[in-house]
Amino acid sequence: MKYLALIFQTPDALADYSEEDIDALIAQHGKLQEISKAEGSFIGADKLEPPTTAKTISKPKGELLISDGPFPESKEVLVGYYLFECEDIDHALRLAAQIPMAPTTQVEVRLVNCHVD
Repeated sequence: MKYLALIFQTPDALADYSEEDIDALIAQHGKLQEISKAEGSFIGADKLEPPTTAKTISKPKGELLISDGPFPESKEVLVGYYLFECEDIDHALRLAAQIPMAPTTQVEVRLVNCHVD
């Protein structure tokens, strides 16, 4: 089963990080990717560009409407994700707990339903 780990942070969460702190964070991501690749769970992971680069679409009354940015109800925004292939949710949660930002922010883990009828 595929599980998506969605990483949320405030937009300025890394503002006070030094270059060394950022390098350490990148190294921690690399370690998680190595671990999950070695066990065959890793499918993909990416950092997302800031919300200011996003567009949101809707189709009220059938007409396409394009707006700038997302409109989250919280202070935290989606900043990245991991996609894992795991035997169950517990396995996915163990991997998601190793995401470097997990101790200081929220990581939402969801089962990906790949079936389209």
